[in-house]
Amino acid sequence: MCRIFLHGGGDDVASRRETFGQFVAAMMVGETGKLALVLEEEETAVFESQQAYSTIFTSIGFPADNIAPIYATKTNPLTYEMLVHIAPSGLFVCGGVTPSYQQALCVNPAWLAYLQ
Repeated sequence: MCRIFLHGGGDDVASRRETFGQFVAAMMVGETGKLALVLEEEETAVFESQQAYSTIFTSIGFPADNIAPIYATKTNPLTYEMLVHIAPSGLFVCGGVTPSYQQALCVNPAWLAYLQ
């Protein structure tokens, strides 16, 4: 079963090790450990966000090679096929503008079947 973590606002730098660490620990139970990092950002900011989140995960000891970014937008929403291609044990939806993520994640909810 793929675990999902939705990262909202109000991030506390001091608690990242514990918060992100607990997600990684839960994700790794009986799984391979690949992490799908779902980002929905303006084109100019998406790589900056990817780097920032990847840095958080690698700072707690998660291997950079096991982080697979997925860029989802309202015109290129998250799909079941995207997840099957990566075969992640965990799905981390990065923080951002809620209406944009709603468009990127809710246009076609068929991807939710991957989580089962």
